[in-house]
Amino acid sequence: MLDVHLYRTQVSDVAVCELAKGCPGLQRARLHDTQVSDMAVCEFAKCCKGLLQVNLDNTKVSDVAVCELVKGCSGLQEVGLSGTQVSDVAVCKLAKGLQSLQRVYLGNTQVS
Repeated sequence: MLDVHLYRTQVSDVAVCELAKGCPGLQRARLHDTQVSDMAVCEFAKCCKGLLQVNLDNTKVSDVAVCELVKGCSGLQEVGLSGTQVSDVAVCKLAKGLQSLQRVYLGNTQVS
């Protein structure tokens, strides 16, 4: 599987973790408007090294998840973080750690 679209569902962190473990070739994950937290995103970073796009808008993720994504998914090109708890720390990590990054969405965050 290359793409997963779970936006606006009741998917749990546990389910997303299992998905990440079972689909290491995943390239695109749309998890926006869910209750997904750092725990699930960290599992994606560990298992899905080829992730190119991830939309986490309006989820419970923070700088912790972003730092793990940068470490684990160095080829990320697009990251959606609008409506999350990320701060300037996450933006700096993204800018310094992802040379392939083309788009970042940060509306309604703590970024200054």
